Amino acid sequence: MASADGAALEAQQLFAQGWALHQKQQLTEAVALYAQVLQLQPLHFDALHLSGVAAAQTRDLQRARQLMTRAIEAHPQHAVTYVNRGAVLQDLRLWAAALDDYDNALARQQGQPGEADSHNQRGNVLKALQRFPEALESYGKAIALEPGRAHFHNNRGIVLRLAGHYPQALAAFDQALALQPAYAQAFNNRGNTLSNLGRPEEALLSYERAIAVEPACVSFHTNRGNILQELQRPDAALQSYRQAVLLDPADAHARWSLALGLLQLGRFEEGWPAYDYRWERADFRERKSPHFQRPRWSGDTALQGKTLLLHAEQGLGDTLQFCRYATEVARRGARVLLEVQPPLRSLMQGLPGVVQVLSPGEPAPAFDLQCPLLSLPLAFNTRLDDIPAAVPYLHASAAKIARWQGALGPRTRPRVGLVWSGSSGHQHDHKRSIALAQFLALLPDGVQAVSLQKDVREADLPALQARPDLLHFGETLADFSDTAALCALVDVVVSVDTSVAHLAGALGRPVWLLLPTHPDWRWLLDRADSPWYPSARLFRQTVPGQWAGVLQQVRLALLQLSGG
Repeated sequence: MASADGAALEAQQLFAQGWALHQKQQLTEAVALYAQVLQLQPLHFDALHLSGVAAAQTRDLQRARQLMTRAIEAHPQHAVTYVNRGAVLQDLRLWAAALDDYDNALARQQGQPGEADSHNQRGNVLKALQRFPEALESYGKAIALEPGRAHFHNNRGIVLRLAGHYPQALAAFDQALALQPAYAQAFNNRGNTLSNLGRPEEALLSYERAIAVEPACVSFHTNRGNILQELQRPDAALQSYRQAVLLDPADAHARWSLALGLLQLGRFEEGWPAYDYRWERADFRERKSPHFQRPRWSGDTALQGKTLLLHAEQGLGDTLQFCRYATEVARRGARVLLEVQPPLRSLMQGLPGVVQVLSPGEPAPAFDLQCPLLSLPLAFNTRLDDIPAAVPYLHASAAKIARWQGALGPRTRPRVGLVWSGSSGHQHDHKRSIALAQFLALLPDGVQAVSLQKDVREADLPALQARPDLLHFGETLADFSDTAALCALVDVVVSVDTSVAHLAGALGRPVWLLLPTHPDWRWLLDRADSPWYPSARLFRQTVPGQWAGVLQQVRLALLQLSGG
């Protein structure tokens, strides 16, 4: 008995020494003492728990999880251990398990210190799971318990913004700032929300307040650059992006933003290398195909006698725009394989220089080198004055043209192909798509309207049904080879910035493109033409969000086309 008491006393002394060192952040020494405690008493709860905390502090997350699990097994009613393990599970992105831990903590914390924090952390997990209503409920409980905690209001605002409740989000950030006036992240989040609300001047002020508090935060400078782009101040935007890169040269988002700004200004020599940083962004890393395991062609390797696999990496429009480089690669002596999205496969069969067209996941023949399509301008050292722009480089099949000619019937007046919306999931869709009713108002009487839109949004269905004179084929457009045939049969394609505009340009068909004030980088700035598509004519907004002036210009051009 005396021996057991002696071991217990020694363990307690060792633990006290370890805890004192832990509080001084001498983690290695503290963990060594905790280990001695566990040799004497393997189920010593505090040594297990705090060893787990120390492991988490040194980012040894799996060991932290194991030690905290053993601590919970030794003392299953200790709420704080569930909280700490929940934080580790969050870091491991094991969201469901983390949620269970916060639920277990809260079941033991009723009316106890830390309950509000657990509700807040539970909200963070639910946010990661995109369960926004439940996250808001958890944040609401945290705020009800401790309304003076600024970061609770900030977190609630983040979820309100993600859910699209922008006015309520703005109010939440304002409340956070009322409680903590120098809260940099709340200023930044407020700027993001004001941008969503179409209030860019106020957003700029919020970003600048955030920078004044934390001038070394990279994302604040990047966001400031983005809003300066919205305000049509591209040179000032570049300065912000450059400051972000200066603060952290490895920040892929800052590099990416700088690249887009440079490319939009036509400064390709610096822009293409910066654009290659996209592969360091988390969202792009997830898009990397298995082909990345093979050597990448970067323009410096001779291609004579080599087989090169080119593969799509982004949207359909990107593939249509950059597949032109396949012909340039073939001219260098390569045998070219091309992997594209299934809706484009049939259309791409006739692309000059390509020996085989594949779809993702399909077994590829043996190849020597690979290259993502949007890395080809870098490989070719493309400049604004030497873009490969010989059109058409894609062609509609004669059989498809004959079939769709029958569907359209005899031509009695000029035909206008219409595309009024893109993918609703696109980040900037609200800035580029136009309501069909507004779009149709531009059409003069002397033209025949042909819908090139496969999918129609529910909000546009009443306008479509009210205009039986608008020829619409919807799901009968099996893939882009059908759309290409229709493009070949109309006199002009009038489109918002979406894949069909690229298709028309690649076919060499007249295409009139309707652009917001801050367009995608590829359309450059302050010009009515495109070096990528000689047959394109660009109509640009002059006031953000206002399409009336653009549509009136298009209407006047259509009147000239129809002789009206």
